[in-house]
Amino acid sequence: MISRTALDGWAKANPGWPSAIGAVGFANMFGGKNENEALMLRIAEIGLGPVSLKDVAAVSRPEGTFEKYMSPMMAAPIIGALAGNVLRLPRGDRL
Repeated sequence: MISRTALDGWAKANPGWPSAIGAVGFANMFGGKNENEALMLRIAEIGLGPVSLKDVAAVSRPEGTFEKYMSPMMAAPIIGALAGNVLRLPRGDRL
């Protein structure tokens, strides 16, 4: 989940990345206007510490969700967060 402001900028800078309007699957958490208008963007590659993740799906959250509401609760400003589905194992996989 990433701030709509940041995700819009990334989509504009990377027009080859597939995108769609409307959150689907795990990205659709509550239904309603926010999900219907959310930007989904397939990010070609992103680094998570020393790990490189390819073809990551991101969904936007309204401007201010992270910048104004969540950042004060963190040690430093944030523009997004890992969603719970990121930590799920595919069916049948074991730790």
